[in-house]
Amino acid sequence: MNNNRALKLFLLVSLLLNFSIIAAAGYFYYRENFCSVTARAEKRQAAFAKKLGLSPEQREMMGQEEQRFRSAAEGARKELIEKRKGLLKVLSEEEPDRAAIDTILSEIVATQGRIEAQAVEHILNEKSVLDKEQKARFMGLLEKRLGAHSHAGRRGFVQ
Repeated sequence: MNNNRALKLFLLVSLLLNFSIIAAAGYFYYRENFCSVTARAEKRQAAFAKKLGLSPEQREMMGQEEQRFRSAAEGARKELIEKRKGLLKVLSEEEPDRAAIDTILSEIVATQGRIEAQAVEHILNEKSVLDKEQKARFMGLLEKRLGAHSHAGRRGFVQ
């Protein structure tokens, strides 16, 4: 009788362990494939391509342009983060140096300007791949996106 109970308990623990491992694997798979920044970007790009009615060749060209833009903008974004950290460091001093603050602010504005210029160049490159009807839809989507961000307090072409 005790062997039977021990066996049932062992089977129950084994089932619970197996279930928890499968659940954890499913969770990490879901998080990686559906919640990551890359997955969201891919979904957004697929929806964008569908709304514009892109051909496979256009999708390929737009994908290459997207990669080029992301890699170019990433360096500027990292630079912007570092400049903001530097600004915070100066601001946290007992008596912040106003000249240093002004210098850092000028650098931040210049970096933001570079990011915006890269975004505009990206838009022009994407637009050059489209036909006349697609360009009209593209500009409509862009206007809608910028309008939505301006209400949320965001400015510019880059999220």
